Amino acid sequence: PGVNKKKSQNLHMSSSLNNNNNDDSPVRIIPQDLYNSIVSNDNLPDRLKPDENINNNSKFMLNMFNNKAPIAKYLDMYLYFNHDSEAVSFIKYHDNINHALHEIHGGITMTLLDNCTWFTAFAKALKSVEDIKNYWLVTSSLNINFLKRCKNTNLYAVGKIIKFGTNQHVIEGEVYNDDGEKVAHCIPT
Repeated sequence: PGVNKKKSQNLHMSSSLNNNNNDDSPVRIIPQDLYNSIVSNDNLPDRLKPDENINNNSKFMLNMFNNKAPIAKYLDMYLYFNHDSEAVSFIKYHDNINHALHEIHGGITMTLLDNCTWFTAFAKALKSVEDIKNYWLVTSSLNINFLKRCKNTNLYAVGKIIKFGTNQHVIEGEVYNDDGEKVAHCIPT
């Protein structure tokens, strides 16, 4: 419901949660070609596949990141939610995310992990869009284990709630490459 293809060939969802929060403009999810490549990639775990049936709070968060965050546009990075309402942060490979030795910079991986874990926690915490004015999350620590070098691959980071507390939440994050191999792991608080 609410999913359609627009002339721009992006997957959109109709939502009143747009830039002005007062009309029914579409929320940019991910470009249609990227969506198709993610869904058809049999190497990827199912938890990296996007869910098209998301609630208004999730639409609000997708709009917040995909349409308003300068870093998303600058790095060609996207956010979407899977079938378990876990946030997935995705970056399409391009040379500008490499370090001098032509592999993906660890800071890119860290950014993906911070995004997916933050939005996973925020999706659980946010009861209504109005809560955004009274509730905010801050990543207080991010301990990452890099498991494999990354070169010439898209990256997918997914968050999972380990403990959702009153004042502190523990979320797990994992990053995968196009071959479905786990390349990094983190537990931020």
